[in-house]
Amino acid sequence: MKSSKRLISLALSAVTAISAVSATSANALWYWGYIDGELIEEEFKDSIELDVEEYSFLRCTDCDYMYMKTYGFQTCIYELRQLNDGIFIEVNTNVDISDLEKEIKALDENIKISIDQIENYDTIHITVYSEVITSETAKKICEIVGDKALSIKYKFGSCMYEEISYDYITGYPVNRVVDIIEKDGYREVIHESNEEILTEYAEKHSDEVEFEYFYPSKEDHRGFEPWTGTYYLIPKKELTIMEHLELVKNIYEETGLVPLSYSLESASSSLSSKVDLTNYLNGDANCDNIQSMADAAAIFQAIGNPDKYALSDLGEFNADYACDGLTADDAIAIQKKIAGIE
Repeated sequence: MKSSKRLISLALSAVTAISAVSATSANALWYWGYIDGELIEEEFKDSIELDVEEYSFLRCTDCDYMYMKTYGFQTCIYELRQLNDGIFIEVNTNVDISDLEKEIKALDENIKISIDQIENYDTIHITVYSEVITSETAKKICEIVGDKALSIKYKFGSCMYEEISYDYITGYPVNRVVDIIEKDGYREVIHESNEEILTEYAEKHSDEVEFEYFYPSKEDHRGFEPWTGTYYLIPKKELTIMEHLELVKNIYEETGLVPLSYSLESASSSLSSKVDLTNYLNGDANCDNIQSMADAAAIFQAIGNPDKYALSDLGEFNADYACDGLTADDAIAIQKKIAGIE
């Protein structure tokens, strides 16, 4: 069975992990390749890996990995998250969504579905998501939707990172939010100054740091004018980046304050090659657009020696002939099909 596909690319980004071009034909199933640990390690090979639980106070509470790198007086923390697998379906408004929803949910009890219809648009967007959506489930969903879909996009095994830049890692905002009061339809944000907390810390640890306040009209310790007023606990001796981070951790444990940070506008890096799915064919492990004994051989080789004979992302997706994960049974099923043995 052939299904029309389109070229896509996978990228890790501060905004999103996925970038892709739009579909050109009906019922196009899109496919994303897995990002494995080796690619992540290669991307961040010149960074320091942080223990997520130990350093989550910096900002991250649900990420899978944290890496850190310093550039002079600027420290960057990279937060990596594994994203849920998802199938993104677009249909016309005349399609009975309830029937589709029932059939799709019946496939897997862990599947969740959200439906979004934008006002004045004649299409409905259905998002099917789960921690893991196997190729078997993806193919079944494609069969259920059939010609009703304008497009079907399949995303799996993807990851994203967000880059947070700390401009001198012991700088802190002047104020913190302590309460939000809602009255008569208005919201009032109550702030308190961080000055007292930080000056007390500096007095208690006077042998380690000194307290300074820099405001927009005054150059800071680097010779730059800050965008806004900032409180600094400046180390009295030169510290390594890890020593800076340890200092920040100590300050947080005593004061509950996190250093001033901001997100960069762009922090994307591609961790996957482009995959052309124009001619997806079930069983076509070697991606030559023909189902043959060579595909069975390619599967046996990939299973026996994956390091030497690894299939491409598309090849592995095609090779899962029985839709139950790649096994030797897929190769045997292909051989029987070609030999005419049911």
